[in-house]
Amino acid sequence: STLYRIAQEALTNVARHAQARHASVVVECRADEVVVIVDDDGHGFEAGEPTGSRAGHFGLIGIRERAAVLGGRTVIESGAGGTSVFVALPLSPETPAPA
Repeated sequence: STLYRIAQEALTNVARHAQARHASVVVECRADEVVVIVDDDGHGFEAGEPTGSRAGHFGLIGIRERAAVLGGRTVIESGAGGTSVFVALPLSPETPAPA
């Protein structure tokens, strides 16, 4: 599923780049959307850093693209205290809510 792949990519980024001691994943089903939030306490990155392969941000680009294909939204916040990746995907009438 797309939600699984997004969480997987966010955690892969934590393992490869963040030098974090801790990471957490929260999945929440709301009335009209499902939300995944991945937080870490790593060194983060500056918002102005380039998002090309040398900066190691292809994973973040992939997360944004996966969410956008399904009409979702992505917010990525990062700084010296860590990074938070927030992704919300709409639940269509055909999509059952996760158990």
